[in-house]
Amino acid sequence: MNKLPLQASGKVNKTALNLAGIESDDSLVVEPGTATEKALCEIFGTVLRRRHLSIHQNFFDAGGHSLTALELIYRINEAFGVEFRLSDLFAFPSVFRLSQKLEPKFEAPNPLFERSDLQDHKR
Repeated sequence: MNKLPLQASGKVNKTALNLAGIESDDSLVVEPGTATEKALCEIFGTVLRRRHLSIHQNFFDAGGHSLTALELIYRINEAFGVEFRLSDLFAFPSVFRLSQKLEPKFEAPNPLFERSDLQDHKR
């Protein structure tokens, strides 16, 4: 293969790579270990229409874009009762990073997820 197959969007066509016998980065899947990671993997997988997603996979590298990001944020907010915003997805783009931010909130006596807590990465 002389050059990588591309999709119309300019991203690497991973399906074509797999058909050519070339493994993509997605072949190394780290499974979820906590309940939060499992729930987030299910949400990420549903939105991205993928069955196997590593907890370290970046949402945007896995095929996410602006419209799927909005769907992801809606589903996270509904599932966890939080106020996650689009800007937060750039700071916490993987299941692992997001679960690290969410899990301490739910260990506290009052599991409210404050917007200011999500935005502390900007300060």
